[in-house]
Amino acid sequence: MRAMTVTALAERSEAASVYTELSDYQGQIGGVGGSAFALALGPVDTALGDLAPLLGKREAAAAHYTVGLELARRCGSAPWTAVAQDKLARSRLRPERLR
Repeated sequence: MRAMTVTALAERSEAASVYTELSDYQGQIGGVGGSAFALALGPVDTALGDLAPLLGKREAAAAHYTVGLELARRCGSAPWTAVAQDKLARSRLRPERLR
């Protein structure tokens, strides 16, 4: 969830540390939970793809979204698949076309 917050707020100062922390979990499903509940949030690679542009890593973003898309498909999650597809398509646009 930290990656989602950092991305939503465009906190470049926090993006590098979150990106580094999450890199160990590439290819996995991220989530939150406690002793009474668990919530799967989607492929970690999708979060890494969101963080990458904040760090000037546009090509890395596309690579992360590609991995996230494949993982979402393997999980059979239509919502995660749709999000990854959209983000992958957007990552391939020139920055001025994203406005």
